[in-house]
Amino acid sequence: MDIEQVSISMVWTRREIMGDWKIIWQYVPISYEAELGKLEDITQKVIIPNNLNTEQIKIKFHNLYGVEKLEIEEVTVGKIKVGEKEISDIQKVTYKCSNQISLEVGETLWSDVINLSITPKYDIVISCYFKKKFSVTSLCCNWSSQTWYSKFEIGKHTTDSSFIGSNTKEVLSALSFDIHEPHGEVGIMAISGESTEEKVTEIAFFGDSITHMSYYTDPFMKMIREKQPGRVTFSNCGIGGNRLVFDATFIPEFIGNGKCFGKKGISRFERDIYSDFQPDKVFIMEGINDYVHGYQFNNLGEVPTPLQLFDAIKELIEIGHRHGSEVYISTIMPFGGENEPFREPAEKIRCETNKIIRESKIADGIIDLDVLIRDPVNPDFMRNNTHLGDGVHPNEQGGKEIATELFKRLIESHNL
Repeated sequence: MDIEQVSISMVWTRREIMGDWKIIWQYVPISYEAELGKLEDITQKVIIPNNLNTEQIKIKFHNLYGVEKLEIEEVTVGKIKVGEKEISDIQKVTYKCSNQISLEVGETLWSDVINLSITPKYDIVISCYFKKKFSVTSLCCNWSSQTWYSKFEIGKHTTDSSFIGSNTKEVLSALSFDIHEPHGEVGIMAISGESTEEKVTEIAFFGDSITHMSYYTDPFMKMIREKQPGRVTFSNCGIGGNRLVFDATFIPEFIGNGKCFGKKGISRFERDIYSDFQPDKVFIMEGINDYVHGYQFNNLGEVPTPLQLFDAIKELIEIGHRHGSEVYISTIMPFGGENEPFREPAEKIRCETNKIIRESKIADGIIDLDVLIRDPVNPDFMRNNTHLGDGVHPNEQGGKEIATELFKRLIESHNL
């Protein structure tokens, strides 16, 4: 089913901003438009980080990009102390008092309110038992896996206090092409909690794989837990391969022909960030794929000019301001190695776009990650100790440096 044929009102539930309900965790479901594998008689367990003081939570389930009805036979939620192994306070999750969570294709729903007393010293554990066979075509996932990760165990184990099982690629074999180790989960896209704090700052991170892989959002979570417990939360609205100006380009060698790269940023920004929450701050870091993919995948008609790229960034800033958010933008970081045949024209676009960004005045702040992460001797490249070996994606060291800068600019400089 083409998700674009489903109305926004059906796909995305009406925004729920009730009192002090805040983001605990949110990722964007990725549509692969191809089967990744099947779940049948298996329990999915997900450990999710929390930086909220709350007595009540809700879970948002989805079947946005499915090809058949999703029926989760039983869902439980519990908590686990950070760094420990035993799950406690396990209880059933219901929707309209029913233990079974059922979603038609394109549907989302929020669970009934769950009474769970939790602090930033605890992670949340959600266990979903898939009894009936379900074809998986969509995931929420990350690659850093420093703060949230998943396991799959054959049979029904929703009330077990242990966290064991197989990794995502072992269960969803179509992901075996990935040289990294993604941790994914099916059917869950957000958690909210009713804060007991007087003031909580919500942040949305928007971008491509650099955000999606979570190498900077994971250390950011560790920082806010340590330095701002209960006072700052965030959502990760990154999609790997995403572009601002154009939808995913056709890539026949990729699963689903590359559709997992998603709709263009200017189309999805408002939906992904503001459907359920109203973040106080938005950080935008996107643009690398705009000037690389057109060259890399032989589609030169999809290479934007620097001005087109900045106009897209400007449009996102204006949307964020209309919603009352402070909007911060990043310069575009260096990319790749020396041997790409398209390096010279792509690098020219990157540098010209960064010049426009640095001279602009419309964002609430510019965070110059290009300067932060580049090699001072060879400024067209990232420092060797900051990426995964591909010259594009930050590793743990690069992610920690980015997170430190973001914490300084978004949190410390505002005396939060």
